[in-house]
Amino acid sequence: RKVAQSKQLDPDLFRGSTIVSVNGRRYGPDNQVELFAALKDPARPKAILLKIASQDDLERMEGIVKKVKSSGAAKGVEKAAPTKNENKDDINDLVTVVDILEKGDIGLKFSSSGHDNIALAVSDFLRDANGGQLPAEKTGKISVNDLLSHVNRTLVLGSKGTGKQRALQLLEEAGPTRRPLKLGFV
Repeated sequence: RKVAQSKQLDPDLFRGSTIVSVNGRRYGPDNQVELFAALKDPARPKAILLKIASQDDLERMEGIVKKVKSSGAAKGVEKAAPTKNENKDDINDLVTVVDILEKGDIGLKFSSSGHDNIALAVSDFLRDANGGQLPAEKTGKISVNDLLSHVNRTLVLGSKGTGKQRALQLLEEAGPTRRPLKLGFV
């Protein structure tokens, strides 16, 4: 909105638009995690190519949003507190927080998030010795490809692997015994 206004463009022109590429790299439905990571990368400036939505697309998306809001699907999901560099309204729309209360393995397998190692991405759920779910999967709020954004309310996103390193450091400090462990995902 701010960028459009600074360029003397009507921000509503971009409502419902789809991001096609960031800095020349194209993104589609298969790599939305990488797209989000590219947008969250603090490096500036960014070249973002948009596909402007038609009026029909916009109305369809607004209908979907209304259905989700009226169904209560978003209720009951705790949100992370913003860090100093984040806007409170932005983080409330993006971060899902889970509290791990049980001591022991949290049950997540992570991999690098792809482009520039901006974060750790959930690559799989681990199982206990009997094949049962571990605490992270039991929450039902985490999905494969989610990006780990916060550990105990500390932002762990950063370019060139700094976010990944910070996340690993904080997870190691917590170990299997320091609980509750508060994890934020985007």
